[in-house]
Amino acid sequence: MGFSDEVRKCCLAVWLPCALLVFAWLSFFTGPAFAAAGPSFDCAKASIEAEKAICASDELSQMDRQIADLVAQMGALVAPQKRPFMQEVEQEERKSWSLGCAHVDDKPSCFRNAMQRHIVQLQADLRDDDILTMAASSMIPSTPAKSADIFRRYPGSALANSWLVYLATHVPEAGVSPQEGEAAKARAIAMFQEQTPGVLSMLDLPKRKPADVPFFLLRIALDQTNAEPIFSCPHGFMFERDEGRALIAFGGLFGSSMDGNDPVCQDGPTFMELPAWQSLNDILAAALPDDAETGSIRFAIYADWAADEVRAVNFPRQFDTRQHRRDKQRAIGLIRKQVPSVWDRSDVKTLLAAVEQGQSAAKKWLMQNRGLSAVEASRCAEGIMGSYLAARVEYIAARGQVEPE
Repeated sequence: MGFSDEVRKCCLAVWLPCALLVFAWLSFFTGPAFAAAGPSFDCAKASIEAEKAICASDELSQMDRQIADLVAQMGALVAPQKRPFMQEVEQEERKSWSLGCAHVDDKPSCFRNAMQRHIVQLQADLRDDDILTMAASSMIPSTPAKSADIFRRYPGSALANSWLVYLATHVPEAGVSPQEGEAAKARAIAMFQEQTPGVLSMLDLPKRKPADVPFFLLRIALDQTNAEPIFSCPHGFMFERDEGRALIAFGGLFGSSMDGNDPVCQDGPTFMELPAWQSLNDILAAALPDDAETGSIRFAIYADWAADEVRAVNFPRQFDTRQHRRDKQRAIGLIRKQVPSVWDRSDVKTLLAAVEQGQSAAKKWLMQNRGLSAVEASRCAEGIMGSYLAARVEYIAARGQVEPE
């Protein structure tokens, strides 16, 4: 049976745009795969030995595309702001291949072996409950319901169950009912009871407020998670959403070396990653007492410092006080008068210059990233520097024997 010209024209009018759309879609997502002529990056910009070797080999180029595909699969599971960091990690991975194979005669084979190991690791990551759970947790601020769906896939993961408890208690838009949250809490506690009953007993969860319990469960779960995530601080958003509960639960709790792994962190780059602040931190870190002299006090002190850094970044106005600004002058006086055995005159000059440069960098960052006025940013930056500097200088002066407040 034939079709009239009118019917054929109608069908063609509908089908052709759809076909073109499908072809464009396939070209966008699979064009490089169809070309299959090179790696996932631009060979014109290849700058290190590993990249040059990959560009020169069809086999290594194919392996590189496989790696890029695996990274993209993981990238689809994390918050968009985490994806650039994942690309940075991959670039560092290629640099490590260049270093590892620098003195090997058969470099192509060396690169092939290194890339194969990386492929195996990425494939394992995509099957690892804890890594996938950490990836999903980074999406809670933007798509909490999607995160909850992923957590539900891993009822045998203490971390996934702890996140479900948090969502049920603090993120109603995630769609986790109170009943589901209670069931997840029971599963998580049963796992902790089997794995680390001493820690569970120490935290004494039955005496905690219901709103605080999810944070402590997550603290235990993150402490026990052995998988190394390919992105940093997936739970960092909690410190901005609920400062008080998060800092108490994730900061120093145990008064022992267990506090050395406290999962207090910053979600994204801050002024403390700027070169001026890093220079200051390096000078002070070099003068800190040896670990052997400090014992468990060191871990509690360091946990307090980490918590203060989170406050400084997320809640800078808390440091806009006369006392914090006076702390800076007190610390500088201590550097000049009471710690002569630590720094000589030239060291003190360098340190004081680093203090002012770090404070200036913090002021600019607070104006750009927290919307503070120049005057307010100046006061907050000085207060932050006062708190930061006084805590470390007093600790250095006391040779690590300073009890935490």
